[in-house]
Amino acid sequence: MTTREAIHRVWQKFENGTPSDDARLRQRRVYSALLSARAFVLEKVKLTDFNYTTLSCVPIEKTTAHECGCVPVNNCSYYKTTCELPSTLGNTGFKDVTTIDGKIMFGLTDWGGLKYLHADRYTAAAPRYFIKNSRLFFVNVPFDDLKIVTLRAAFADPVKALTNCSICGANSSDCLSLLDSEFPLDARYESQVIELATQELQKIAEQDKVNDNQ
Repeated sequence: MTTREAIHRVWQKFENGTPSDDARLRQRRVYSALLSARAFVLEKVKLTDFNYTTLSCVPIEKTTAHECGCVPVNNCSYYKTTCELPSTLGNTGFKDVTTIDGKIMFGLTDWGGLKYLHADRYTAAAPRYFIKNSRLFFVNVPFDDLKIVTLRAAFADPVKALTNCSICGANSSDCLSLLDSEFPLDARYESQVIELATQELQKIAEQDKVNDNQ
């Protein structure tokens, strides 16, 4: 189900269930209700691959060890994403962080563990990433000209993630319309999410009428 299809399904249910001549809801308002419903449903279940969004081409840039806040390592390059990444559902983090060809996988470390990486006998040189100020920072990058990485996560707002953190931006004619991007949701929960989003919008519409009549 694409984002456009999800919005259309809510529109259909909303118009059938609301006895009024109200103008069709704006896409952004419907999308916001869909995100709320999706988050409510998915926080109660085990996430599957259908709930993740893949950002295939996330640009990164070389930075300094000082900016990373970590201890410099000889012959080690440091990189960071050029964009601030949006939040993930329930702070679930990132499912995969790899080079664009998938051959190199970056393992997660944390801020406190950075200073101990060099002491690990077997994995001291393993490619790693950590999160700081909504960006991903990379250490032990195995070559000097890395410009793009691929990320997979259950983003709270998939369209925002695609817009802000992909080389294919919202205004690029070479990229798929964001409305035609996949709305990352297991098919088992589609009807439930559509129903919850519609109910939320109907409550808002009813309250708006009450306010208008006061």
